[in-house]
Amino acid sequence: MRLNQSSTGSWNEDTTFPISYYIDCYGSALVGGALFRSERLKKGEKFICPVGKALANPEDATCYVYGARMIQTVEDLSSVYPQYVGVNPAKKLREIEIGSDAEGYKNPFLNQLGMKTNTMLEYIDVQNVGQAAGLALELENAT
Repeated sequence: MRLNQSSTGSWNEDTTFPISYYIDCYGSALVGGALFRSERLKKGEKFICPVGKALANPEDATCYVYGARMIQTVEDLSSVYPQYVGVNPAKKLREIEIGSDAEGYKNPFLNQLGMKTNTMLEYIDVQNVGQAAGLALELENAT
């Protein structure tokens, strides 16, 4: 996943996005070269990915979330203004929120979604993303 600083510069140390898993595991992410690991998580418990602490002023940073095959939900990516969201390995993914309906929110950066193999996907939110009309959502495998 590629992350961008918003045009309003609204990132701060509290900028995060929660991820939950469908089994007990450790959540971990590589954000801008810094590795963040959680304590052991129970099924459904959230790993809060602390991107704001890792990236003080990103223009085009990269974030890798490990254990993608075990991810069940990704909540509120709107706060990190992603440019590319690739969740193909997350085969058990059920919900993902990329956009937001908050007044004034707009993500002009998002230009690619990789989710061809997410057969369990039930909900996707891409509201107010700048290039949503040009996104090719390949959801033919979703049930």
